Amino acid sequence: MKKFTLRLDERLAKKLELLAKSEKRSINNYLVFLIERESGKGADKKKTEIELTQKDIDNICLSYRHDFGLLSDKEKENVRFQCQEWIRALRNNYNYFENNGRVAKVESNPMSI
Repeated sequence: MKKFTLRLDERLAKKLELLAKSEKRSINNYLVFLIERESGKGADKKKTEIELTQKDIDNICLSYRHDFGLLSDKEKENVRFQCQEWIRALRNNYNYFENNGRVAKVESNPMSI
């Protein structure tokens, strides 16, 4: 990341400091947050990057391969790797699907059964 020095008048610097504090961020971190948000990078990241745990990956693998629990350790690692590669590919192409109107808007409508 390129470093630069930003000189602000005292009034603006105080306002920036208060805003950063309200977000519980350092001034530098808050400026990066604002730049990413305005350039659209921050918004895309939020939408597409969910932290997945090992348990999440195993659950996805079990949905894909119902015999996942019965596989050898080596076979499980191969399926996990494949799963993570598909997730990475989907994340990399999220903007393409969104820009072509192919991302579904999910609404919460609980149904009783």
